Amino acid sequence: MHTNNRDGNPAVSQDGGAEVARLAELLSDTRGAEILAELQKLERASGTVTGSAEASGATAAQPGRIGVWDTVATDEGVALHRRDDADWYRWADVPHVAAPAGWRRVALTGESVARGWLLEPRFTPASALTRLLTGAARPQGADHRRLDHQVVDLARSNIDIWTLRATLRALPQAEPDVVVLFAGNNFTFAPLDDSYRDLLAAAVRRGGYAEMRRVYVEDVVLPEVDGLLEEVARLRESAEVVLVVPQSNLLGWQPAAEIEVPVLPALRPWYDLRAAALTALAGNEWAQAADLATRMTELDGGLSPVSWHLLGQALAAGGEAVKARDALEHARDATPGLLLDHVTGVITPVRRRLIDFATANDVRLVDAADALASADAPELPDPSFFLDHIHLSDEGVERVMARVADAVLGVPDGTTAPGPGADPKTRALSRALAAGYRALRNQPESAVREQVDLALRADEKNARDFITKYLDILETPGPRWTHSALTALHADPQTRQVCYQIAQTREHSPGYWAFREVVQEALGRRPDPGLGGWDRIDLLGLPDGRGFRVPNFAPGTAYYEATTERTTLRLALAAPVGGTLHLTHRLPSGTAHVSVNGTSVGRLPTASAWARTTIEVPESATREGVNSVEIHWPVPEPGYEAFLAADASALARRLFPRVLPVFGALFTAVFETEGARPSAVRASRVSASTGWPVRL
Repeated sequence: MHTNNRDGNPAVSQDGGAEVARLAELLSDTRGAEILAELQKLERASGTVTGSAEASGATAAQPGRIGVWDTVATDEGVALHRRDDADWYRWADVPHVAAPAGWRRVALTGESVARGWLLEPRFTPASALTRLLTGAARPQGADHRRLDHQVVDLARSNIDIWTLRATLRALPQAEPDVVVLFAGNNFTFAPLDDSYRDLLAAAVRRGGYAEMRRVYVEDVVLPEVDGLLEEVARLRESAEVVLVVPQSNLLGWQPAAEIEVPVLPALRPWYDLRAAALTALAGNEWAQAADLATRMTELDGGLSPVSWHLLGQALAAGGEAVKARDALEHARDATPGLLLDHVTGVITPVRRRLIDFATANDVRLVDAADALASADAPELPDPSFFLDHIHLSDEGVERVMARVADAVLGVPDGTTAPGPGADPKTRALSRALAAGYRALRNQPESAVREQVDLALRADEKNARDFITKYLDILETPGPRWTHSALTALHADPQTRQVCYQIAQTREHSPGYWAFREVVQEALGRRPDPGLGGWDRIDLLGLPDGRGFRVPNFAPGTAYYEATTERTTLRLALAAPVGGTLHLTHRLPSGTAHVSVNGTSVGRLPTASAWARTTIEVPESATREGVNSVEIHWPVPEPGYEAFLAADASALARRLFPRVLPVFGALFTAVFETEGARPSAVRASRVSASTGWPVRL
């Protein structure tokens, strides 16, 4: 009930219900949500709420601590004792570092590339540098009282720039003579403090996604890099510094398969050009492919890694290595700043900042691009020196650390020869692990097969043992963490790191199916023909508890949304068999085409709401082993201005933008075999990726 107060204005109702309802109504649209977000920002600015990295203590250096180590002063210098911290596995597994006792202490710090990910702990950049310094010739006039070097591994996997700054700030406590900093790949990580999204919201409104990316790099990333370099400058007051600038696997790594192009004013012309460019590449028409890819970059404003990578491939194949490197670097640099969930490497503006700092401040510089140059085309890094997009093979580690040894010793580049690399088992396991990781990241099947072949060539026995266990786990019909092979992999410190990846996923990524197929072929392994008494296979299982997620940081959903022109679903069959595809889909316009192993089997019609479609699949279209169901979606034409406005609004509310177009959506995708028993259909529905289905 409402009453009037003494001024004649309506008074608040006794229970406040009407006012609450009215307030909810006013705030229920996008504009209201932005107003509420602005009020929340004011509250945070008052100091009541904080979310910054500094405020959370993430970057605070603590006296007597460096990473997971406590410093201990002794008569022979500072020793380090390792604590049992929560992230212990990201650092070197070294319980105690002795005092230097007169030796020259070299502290190596940085990211997972400096840790030697997929090679460690048996072989690391620190162990390679130790061996190179031990066997190095002494420079003329060297202090012969201090000829020996103690290399201390203070690198951490998955370290962000703020934690790295804290590590550098704490390093003087270890009293190093030389600090080797090998980092730059993780510098584009988004800050914990989400206030930067206000900058991006204004940028999107001002100039679209291109302006958003520019602002993120120039106003968010580079100032943090400058802050880190201030710590490096302070370190030079007490130690020599060697700055190692990373390089990416430009030619040997494909852009993320799930990220093609942001929303454009018109998408259809871009996809037509891509199809033509792919045809030209397949026909070795390098100049034509380069011209088509260039036109793609003009349409997308340089925001698609696909356009640049196609251009780089065409230029490299045509012998234009310098132009190819530029295009491939643009491909790597295209997505940082768009807030998409993907892997990347050090971007060109960061590389330039590091190199310029070293030059201006007389800091010893090692550019990994020089150390990893291909013999055939020195302008490009040799893909054989990489395990994935950024992490180095043991040969790559040796080449970079040889340059670092020269810098530490103060001798000309090339004086120290690279070492022999890892032992055969470590090399084999690193390549096998790389095959699994490349598959997880949806790299081409040929790239996965290459790593499996290199693993078998290095040490066939240990490689076969590992990939057999890996395949056993992927094919298990129960929860993966229950498989005994996981225990065996966890017992090996080198293969332990992949166990968490496998155990925590419920279903395969699309790439894991390629890994299964490659490994089955390498092992000569076939499915058991006795396993075929199932009726229905779910092709759309959730990979984890976060739901289906498009490749951005928006919350997951209960249904799958396609952000690319083609969606590939997989299933494993013990033998060819006919059946029926049951698809529940949503498609705003056009018709989607469905094929099985390249054979057209049906279509999905336009459906603005969820619709069920049944498609018959002949036995001749299926095969023993891994099968592919591909949906070729029509290219949408989302309203560009409305899409930009929605993403700007999301950023203003401190949410994440969508950026990518949606081609269609799937709620269910089930393959039902011929002769399925109606009474058992529900009970015998099984996951496509948890192994050969079990007879019920």
